[in-house]
Amino acid sequence: MIMDYESIIDGIMQNYQHPCDAEIPAGYYRRVIWQGHTENYPAVGVEWDTEIIKIGTHLYTQEPFGHRSTDLPVVNSPGTDPNTGQPTGILVPKIGYYFNTQAEIDAYITSIGATKINGGNDWYGADLSKSNLYKNPGELAMYKVENSGGYLSGTNPVCDARIRQAYNQDTGAFTNIDYYWNGNRIAYMKHDETGAHQCKYTGMQVNTNADTSIPPVPPAMPSTYGALPSELSRADISCIPATVGFAYTNISDAMLQAWNETRNTFKLQFNMLTGAVQNGFGIATMFDGLSVSMEEVMAGALALSQQAWQTAMKVFRQVISAAFNIIGGAWGLINQFLPQVTILGVAINIYDLVFGDNSVQTLKDAFNAIIKSGQQTYETVINAIYGAIGSAYNYSVEYVKAGARDLVDACSALFDWCLTMFQNGCVALIDLYGRIMQTWAIPPEVPNPLWSAVLAIRNIMMQIKPLDIILGGNFPGFTAMDLYQQAQEKVKAFVDESYEQIRGLYEQGQELYKTLKNQIFERDAIQRKFNQYLNWMWGAVTDEATAAYQSALDAANAAVAATQAEYDAIQEQIGSLQDAMKDTYSMAMEELKKLPLMSTINEFLGFCGVAFDDLLKSYENAITGAQSLYKNFIDSSRSFKDHCKVIYNQICTLALSKVTQYVNKLLSLIGLAINFGSISVCVPVLKY
Repeated sequence: MIMDYESIIDGIMQNYQHPCDAEIPAGYYRRVIWQGHTENYPAVGVEWDTEIIKIGTHLYTQEPFGHRSTDLPVVNSPGTDPNTGQPTGILVPKIGYYFNTQAEIDAYITSIGATKINGGNDWYGADLSKSNLYKNPGELAMYKVENSGGYLSGTNPVCDARIRQAYNQDTGAFTNIDYYWNGNRIAYMKHDETGAHQCKYTGMQVNTNADTSIPPVPPAMPSTYGALPSELSRADISCIPATVGFAYTNISDAMLQAWNETRNTFKLQFNMLTGAVQNGFGIATMFDGLSVSMEEVMAGALALSQQAWQTAMKVFRQVISAAFNIIGGAWGLINQFLPQVTILGVAINIYDLVFGDNSVQTLKDAFNAIIKSGQQTYETVINAIYGAIGSAYNYSVEYVKAGARDLVDACSALFDWCLTMFQNGCVALIDLYGRIMQTWAIPPEVPNPLWSAVLAIRNIMMQIKPLDIILGGNFPGFTAMDLYQQAQEKVKAFVDESYEQIRGLYEQGQELYKTLKNQIFERDAIQRKFNQYLNWMWGAVTDEATAAYQSALDAANAAVAATQAEYDAIQEQIGSLQDAMKDTYSMAMEELKKLPLMSTINEFLGFCGVAFDDLLKSYENAITGAQSLYKNFIDSSRSFKDHCKVIYNQICTLALSKVTQYVNKLLSLIGLAINFGSISVCVPVLKY
């Protein structure tokens, strides 16, 4: 399923507005309620309240920090006393205007909604609706600035940095939030998606010296497993520890190396993993009563890998939510990047699956209900699941079918695919985050080191190929079962051809066997008659008759021998054909390596420092001599299918490490980072 992430991102950005800005009605602005705070600016993480007020509101009766606007130029002349010729009137320097009396001054101050300061003819701000009363043309601009907490220095609007407002050319006042201190970003507007509180002016620290180099191969922590116990005589073994570390590279291989032996007296129980299923009766198995130890170990390995992936996503969600909170976005935007999937009427909510506690069980129960109701068969459901995730796999390719097991396989593959789709959506979300952050970082003045750093890191995205491919909406471009199908079809064709040859040879052999039986019967009849003749049962023994009998017997033996040789040759041919089919795992692996997709697989793995041949080790089966993932298990077709699952899961899991490297570069600008810890589980051991 191909998602057009770019179009979705463009659509969001076209109408994007910071939610704190969206809350402000026309004609209003947001101010920081800084009063009562003695700090120069809020400490990192400290929140100051804000309020939305009408533009022009006369907030203060005096300048908050004692500053005074520069006096306006005098616009009138004093009167003259006719008796003395001396100037009359009182100059009010603030507005450069002569009044005749003090009473006139006092009345004027009151009329424009101002308040005298310190008993003198000075005031701060005024009612802008009274502008028709103003005496000086410069008063309106002065009061706009003063009403918002600033003052005029000459003709320049100025304010103390502590009020946290920046000058807005459009309003002619300090009605923009100032996020900068000494040219550095020191705060952001924290928006609570829940609506529990208003937007808060929150202290922050930025790192404009972030590393903008292309990240190297991500380091990987090892996965470790406790040893299996010997065969159980008592049921007192609780569990076996398993620990996996990011980037979760060798989970399956490490598990197989530790637990790759069939045990007769106990089984491992993976019920604690979201990728495992439970039956609810007796000793549960992943496959509804079909219990094959090695299959369950591999299913457990895949489920543990999914668990690690899922746990990583929870960490990812937590950090990205915080990051979006800073720049004014929302984690909920992830839903726009998730496809809607419905399979045979079963609606798949990818978000719920990724963060659910029993995801594969939920899928299995839903599809099992359809099968049990008689609406669908195992085959139609399994094909529908793989078809929905874009796989070309067809269930008919299987020689050995076990519906319960194969349904769990399909559900597990569906969950793997859902995790992949979610991860791809996260990459798209991060690209959107970079776009929003770029907008968020644009300062009132350029150049801005933060903005430059955001741009530099966003440019890295173009250079990290896996991320670019993911944004193309078709990563990784194949499913596990595509690999299996493409290689297995070659194997199936070979096997089918071999069986066809065997069938032809068998029919030839049957005809020869009939001939041989008749020839042996005839030879034995001649032998019996010859023996009787030699015992004088048919009269006198003569040289001529003896020679005739011997000649007939020799001819009969020669015919038997010739037919037997033909029959043995056919059996040898059949045996050779059967031997050639014995190791279908190796055959399938060779076919896999020939597929055009292999170059893509090797490229993806190479980005994360993993070699294809090191993904899983194979073993030679002691009984058959054939290769298998498992030491004591002969189903080579099953082994190959499990190998394909690991390839897909590993590529997608490793992609997460690349995504994280890029994201962390962006997050480092605002002091955040995604750090995935190790994941530890304890796998119970149950005695049969």
